[in-house]
Amino acid sequence: MAKKLNEELRDLLDWSEIFYEAFRQRVGADMSGVKMLGILSGAFLIVVLVGVLISLSGTNVFGPVLSKILPSQPSAINTTPTPTGSTLPSADPSATNKPTATNQPTTGTASPTSGGTDPSSSPDNVVPTQNGSDTSKGQTPIASFTSSDTKGQAPATISFTDLSTNSPTSWYWDFGDGSTSDQGSPTHTYNKAGTYTVTLEVTNPAGSNSTSFDIDISDGTETPTDNTTPTDNPTTTDTPTPTPTVAIGGSVTDEQYNPLAATVIVSYSGNSHTANSNPDGSYSINVPMNTDYTISAQYTDANNNIYVSDTISDTTGTSDVTKDIVITLPATTSSTTTG
Repeated sequence: MAKKLNEELRDLLDWSEIFYEAFRQRVGADMSGVKMLGILSGAFLIVVLVGVLISLSGTNVFGPVLSKILPSQPSAINTTPTPTGSTLPSADPSATNKPTATNQPTTGTASPTSGGTDPSSSPDNVVPTQNGSDTSKGQTPIASFTSSDTKGQAPATISFTDLSTNSPTSWYWDFGDGSTSDQGSPTHTYNKAGTYTVTLEVTNPAGSNSTSFDIDISDGTETPTDNTTPTDNPTTTDTPTPTPTVAIGGSVTDEQYNPLAATVIVSYSGNSHTANSNPDGSYSINVPMNTDYTISAQYTDANNNIYVSDTISDTTGTSDVTKDIVITLPATTSSTTTG
């Protein structure tokens, strides 16, 4: 605005000189200097004020007015009159005939720029996100689904259930065997054995997303899978091998060979075994073959007196052994036992 006003004032000064020269020629040079100076000063101020007001209003009236006052312009002044109806001369050619704000393109039409189309004027002002979704239309769906089985025997019919979030509006299922579906939660039958990758792609106005997993189908000839959990160290029970033994047997008597109901004790390899003799004094105890052992007997009479035989030491072989044991008793006890 300031630049244009400066240019208009410069034009007014040029026109003032023309007006002054024209006035001087019409009135004459015989007027006194003081009178002439007063008239010209007043006229000049009026011209400047009127010119400013006219310039601000955007109307050019100097051409028509001066064309009536001046029959011709002095050749000394190189000024070209502005045609009627045009704007005042300007140092900036681009300032002439510029479109006003009312002539700008309307919404939806790109404004011309040096670089091409203005991106902000594209339809809907859509700003694509990094994942290709339109954020002005909600969130991109997140694909998710589950199946009734992940393996089966052909022909196997498996149901798929959509679990996707962010409100998908369309579904595309690829079952991995060449079959597809656009249902939300479809059912599919696999007729041949194989491993099939099932893919679900979901879409809504904001974008699309997909996920997948495998389905294993067998042909029924495979060995059934043992579903029990194997242990790292399975426990096996080994049946111990019996140790070969031989029998040590004989009789327990007193010195008169009367049979005694005694307790026979056999010890070997840190072990100790006992056996009671029969009423006739006989006994039998099994001992491992080829083992060192000791054997003795102990007798308790009616008065709870205990009598012990001598200890016999020996080694078993591969055959049964006979060991008769004699316990020495007092004469009265011996006569009692023989009855």
